[in-house]
Amino acid sequence: MKIYLAGGLNSNWQEFAEKELLEHECINPKNWEHTEADVYTYRDLDGVYRCDLVLAYMEKENPSGIGMSLEIGYAVGIGKPVIFVNECDSKNFDIIEEISSRVFSDLRDAIYFIKNLDNLDYIKRDYRKCNRCG
Repeated sequence: MKIYLAGGLNSNWQEFAEKELLEHECINPKNWEHTEADVYTYRDLDGVYRCDLVLAYMEKENPSGIGMSLEIGYAVGIGKPVIFVNECDSKNFDIIEEISSRVFSDLRDAIYFIKNLDNLDYIKRDYRKCNRCG
């Protein structure tokens, strides 16, 4: 399974996830060298497009989560499941939690879930069939 690692680039959480998920191919945007938005934005979206699953981590140290939110929105729009880890107490990410396939408050719990996930169909959601939308 290919897993795109969405989230802040200021810590080493991606390296931890890659080590824990050795049996999977992790797409890690932290490894990309470009700092120009017109390059990394599309490279990030291409990584989301090529993955089977997005692991998105909103850690307390992430300054905003704007880039991660874009990646999650794109993933959901093209039908990719999202595992969202939210360490923030803020309600700012309620909308992200609502559209995510699974939500955790701890990265280790999310990784454990992914390690034991044998069928992506189990967590995929069809947002076109919203029971609350009428």
